[in-house]
Amino acid sequence: MFLIINDDQYRKIDLNMALEKAFPNTSIVAVEHGESGIELIDRFYPKIKLVLSAIYVNGRTGIQIFQEIHNRFPEVEFILTSGLFARRLCKHVGIKYILSRSTPIKKLIEIVKKIIGEKKCPIIA
Repeated sequence: MFLIINDDQYRKIDLNMALEKAFPNTSIVAVEHGESGIELIDRFYPKIKLVLSAIYVNGRTGIQIFQEIHNRFPEVEFILTSGLFARRLCKHVGIKYILSRSTPIKKLIEIVKKIIGEKKCPIIA
């Protein structure tokens, strides 16, 4: 199961459609509040394997969302979309996958496939 946390309705729809097409056997859930996303992880963990979040989501930062998820569920992978300054900060706090907001969907799907492929191996990068 993948979780999208993004308050941009159009981006959320684009991501949802692209992920459903690339991963037809995977459930995709999309929310527009960080709190809603964290509640879903509480409810569905360990089914949720990957979170895709924007840098700012309705009053919370993607970094705050990452830290809360990572502290409680370190196995859940996290992809954050942000601008250049925030990308440096994200690396500092331990977010492995940081993409520009303008990253093409095709590139995002490649990265998700890489992450999912790594999950099948005993060693997780």
